[in-house]
Amino acid sequence: MSEDPAKLSLSNFLAGETNDPLEAPPSFTNWMRVGAWAAKLYEPELLATADARTTIRYGSRIVGAAIRK
Repeated sequence: MSEDPAKLSLSNFLAGETNDPLEAPPSFTNWMRVGAWAAKLYEPELLATADARTTIRYGSRIVGAAIRK
């Protein structure tokens, strides 16, 4: 990938590089691999199913979250 991955977004990969819609383009796969560290900064890791109550890992903390109706 010749472009800076930080300047790309999902919209850069809407038009596939292959004819198979179920196969991710190689440039998208590389973009996800290169930017995986950034996703960890803002995407908590789900540790259970997304029920009315679930547990997530946020940084080094494990947090219980309740969904109120």
